[in-house]
Amino acid sequence: MLSSKFNGMRATGRVKLTLMRPSGTGGSYVDGRWVEAGASPVEIDANVQPLGYKETMLLEAADRSKRSLKVYSPDPIYSESENENGADEFDWQGDTFKVMKVENYEMGVLSHHKAVAIMKEKINEPV
Repeated sequence: MLSSKFNGMRATGRVKLTLMRPSGTGGSYVDGRWVEAGASPVEIDANVQPLGYKETMLLEAADRSKRSLKVYSPDPIYSESENENGADEFDWQGDTFKVMKVENYEMGVLSHHKAVAIMKEKINEPV
């Protein structure tokens, strides 16, 4: 018999991931710093993994040296092309990631979304 740690979401490596989904376009400067328009939190079940070497080679040259992740989820995830207000973002292990690309797999029982996310650069953050 399997122990309880192999039951439920842990069996598939799923975690609760909170996406910040832009709810408006644009933004403004506040005290000399650019602040994006508001975003709404959306919680999804996800499996988060590092991007493999071959997948990294498919990224734009400027993004290949940045930390990158792939996220699998049955819940919708949006990149710039899927959401008119902008791409989803999320925090993972102390860094913020922006969804760059999403592939949708419609397979009936195993329908899911695969998103590729790149770590955002930390600009104008206090040290």
